[in-house]
Amino acid sequence: MITKLLALACFLLLVSATDEEGTKYLEEKSKEDGVVTLPSGLRYKILESGDGAFHPAENSPTVAHYEGTLIDGTVFDSSYARGSPATFAPNQVIKGWTEAMQLMVEGDIWELYIPSDLAYGERGAGSDIPPGAALTFKIEMIEIQGDKVPADAGFLADAGVDPDAGEGETASSSDVPFSASLNSAAAVLGTFTSWMGFLGLF
Repeated sequence: MITKLLALACFLLLVSATDEEGTKYLEEKSKEDGVVTLPSGLRYKILESGDGAFHPAENSPTVAHYEGTLIDGTVFDSSYARGSPATFAPNQVIKGWTEAMQLMVEGDIWELYIPSDLAYGERGAGSDIPPGAALTFKIEMIEIQGDKVPADAGFLADAGVDPDAGEGETASSSDVPFSASLNSAAAVLGTFTSWMGFLGLF
């Protein structure tokens, strides 16, 4: 039983496996003006607000420009540099993007500060993104090509977040769209249950 509990403890550590530098970076970002921290640990800042009336559904192809950097500013991927935006649905990308994209509207430009467990986790990504890395992404939502969700039913209208607020905002779980909260909770619960079963605890 002790062995199983130790294995479970190791799993829980991996779930929140952002490295020390990344954890400090995210904590400092949370204190900056205009930065919103969601219950999942995702942080974002609105750089420019669009005039779109809809959010993309989870499976909606969406045209976007983006640039991804490590916390030291190293750029590891950029559609801006390639001169052409990319098209993908929220459910085709890392968890931090999945959550953020469903809160954005056309014309929005956001900067995301993503903990490792909402990005590439302990596996990292090739030689560019090390294990446990926190990441920063700039995302510009250009066009939603699939199903849409009215923006007045989403997070921003309910939360009334002011990007010019004095210090970093923290959104309560009641401010987050139910579908986003449910998807995140289901993913964590499914993984946790699988591990508990593997360990013989369920």
